[in-house]
Amino acid sequence: MYTRILPSLLFLFYFSTHIFAQWSVGISGGATLSFRQWNLPAIDLDLGYDPGLAYNAALLGEWRAGQVISLRAEGGYQVWSSRLEGFTDENGNILDVTAKDDLMAFSGALLAKITPFSQVNAYLLAGPSAARIVKNRSILKGEIPDNPEFPRSITHDLEERGIEPDQYFVNFGVGHAFKCGAKGQLAIEARYQIGLSNLSSASTVDARVSSLLLNVGYLYQL
Repeated sequence: MYTRILPSLLFLFYFSTHIFAQWSVGISGGATLSFRQWNLPAIDLDLGYDPGLAYNAALLGEWRAGQVISLRAEGGYQVWSSRLEGFTDENGNILDVTAKDDLMAFSGALLAKITPFSQVNAYLLAGPSAARIVKNRSILKGEIPDNPEFPRSITHDLEERGIEPDQYFVNFGVGHAFKCGAKGQLAIEARYQIGLSNLSSASTVDARVSSLLLNVGYLYQL
């Protein structure tokens, strides 16, 4: 059985590598709109994070196996930003303060790129991604009291705050590429990352982060 399958695989590899296959490298970046949930089901409490805008950037490597299917590997840096309001002072008075809470992470993805129409260079994206959170910083804005308990900028310890650093996602998106020179392509993409992991290291907390990525990228065919 293996002697019949192996020649077919070798022929497929040779055919795709020498006739259709194209390697490209590039860079991508843009805006990240994050949606964070942080719920404590036991006491029916939702912290109520508001969506926040940040950024992402990545290096790309893409292998085009044919007219329809390509595989893309990404590696880069991503920031998820959220806003939280409703702080009170020691007397229980509500403060006009907003906390901008950022999660910074190194990220990577392996995406399938499907171009279903030969006449239109529009495509679909789908695949898994992972991230390693390396920093959590909060910045307070508004009428902050002159109190050491309310510093304007705080860098949190991930373990003390109960942040699980390893996060996994599934991605779905669309894009459109435009020719840019003899071997270059300029791409515009929209992609949604659905969080699969609990953002909290505590079993009593149900937390997730998902995000919408709006990116511009450039690919150069080798």
